[in-house]
Amino acid sequence: YLEIYNETITDLLTGQSGLNLYERREGGVSVDGIREVSAVKWADAMDVLAEGDERRHISATVHNDRSSRAHTVFRVCVSKR
Repeated sequence: YLEIYNETITDLLTGQSGLNLYERREGGVSVDGIREVSAVKWADAMDVLAEGDERRHISATVHNDRSSRAHTVFRVCVSKR
């Protein structure tokens, strides 16, 4: 779960910031040092989302009391067992 704020990438699960984004040769992008979590149940994934939400950059505006000044990415990979 990551946030891009003021051109800085932060792992919202660890609080580590200044992470690097790069393109993979086989396609797609990756972020060095980002924490990945396995979730067996949907509720586990929602708990991870809630944990990361605590670190998001937000502030009040005239129209919205919880406006975000950043972009966030929460990636979910689903696999069949």
